[in-house]
Amino acid sequence: MPLEEQRIGTLVKVCGVRSTEQARRALDAGADAVGVVLAAGSPRQVSPAEAREIASVAGKRAVLVFTGQDAIDPELLRTWPGALQIHGPRTDPGRRCILAGPIEADPRSEGWARPSARLIDAPKAGSGQAWAW
Repeated sequence: MPLEEQRIGTLVKVCGVRSTEQARRALDAGADAVGVVLAAGSPRQVSPAEAREIASVAGKRAVLVFTGQDAIDPELLRTWPGALQIHGPRTDPGRRCILAGPIEADPRSEGWARPSARLIDAPKAGSGQAWAW
């Protein structure tokens, strides 16, 4: 079932996909989506050209992952076929997006009317660092 048709339940996104082969394998294995990281400094960061190539395979199931501080090509944002996953403060892009951040973050305080989804991430995104339970 396409990502946009699922209303309730757990979705599985394999994040840090760096090639079309990895995207195909993840989707064939049953992932609902693949994350394509543009976040600067990430060991899983890909170039905009690589991101477009992966999106050509994954379509609407490709999630573009970046931070509010990253300089992202507006054309890439406008034409991205899937959701945007934004970490940190950024203006609401006015399209389907996943606002990611620590559990205590309040999207409304960052100027978001209502993100399409909320992703509760580690205190340092993508680090695997545990929360202070």
